[in-house]
Amino acid sequence: MINLLKIIALTVLTTLFYWYVGQQVPQKETYPPESTEIRSDMSMQEMVEAGSEIASGKGTCFLCHTVGSHGARAPDLAGIGQRAAERIDSLNDVEYLAESLYEPMKYVVEGYNPIMTPANKAPINLTEQEILAVIAYLQSLGGSPSVSPNTKLKYFESGGVEPAAVDPTLAAAAPADPTTGDGTAVLGAEEMLTKYACIACHNFDQDITLLGPPLHDVGARLTKAEIYESLLDPDATIAEGFQKGLMMATLGGTGFYEQVNPTQLKELVDYLSDKKGN
Repeated sequence: MINLLKIIALTVLTTLFYWYVGQQVPQKETYPPESTEIRSDMSMQEMVEAGSEIASGKGTCFLCHTVGSHGARAPDLAGIGQRAAERIDSLNDVEYLAESLYEPMKYVVEGYNPIMTPANKAPINLTEQEILAVIAYLQSLGGSPSVSPNTKLKYFESGGVEPAAVDPTLAAAAPADPTTGDGTAVLGAEEMLTKYACIACHNFDQDITLLGPPLHDVGARLTKAEIYESLLDPDATIAEGFQKGLMMATLGGTGFYEQVNPTQLKELVDYLSDKKGN
């Protein structure tokens, strides 16, 4: 009976603690990105204009890319309409641009880090028609647009990139992932950093800047309360020189706020707090 009371007391105290932490974070309204209508009868010029709107809006392309100046985080897109046909011998310009949007890790431009996420997946979630419009826009940068709203890409037929095949004998022999009571897999801190795309924007081991600041020494710079705030409300404090809204969009799009429970959040904060830069 005494042990039961201790467990209940601990549960109540833990709940109150996370409620208090949540109350310290300012609440902000967020709005979904504006959508751009793609009609089946659009002219080529309209496709290019729609693609430009998507690239600078919902697609968030210009958080990393530039047009006409050296890109520090991602390649300059000026002239990509011509270069696209020359990048990979086996691909024409449309195929290369489609691959770059659906499978950005297959070819990474020399001198840049593999930080781009698939445009059809969270947190960007472009539709097939929106991706066609972006391809038309990219073709227009130094080349001649050729796609239309009716163009079919190989990714349309397969429903996206096929997952790698798994040997059924190995799958049967593999131990099941530990789960919570509701069947959700329990993830450790490093697994969470991968699942929720943190490693795409931050370096956790070295003083290397990616889309976000390096976090190899975050525990020496921030208190645990500040780390909690940076996870629960990323836009509350923005590191100088970095883009507002990107982290919130990424964590929201990957399901971080819906899937990470208080225990996992504490484990992640403890892990980051131990990063002292040594």
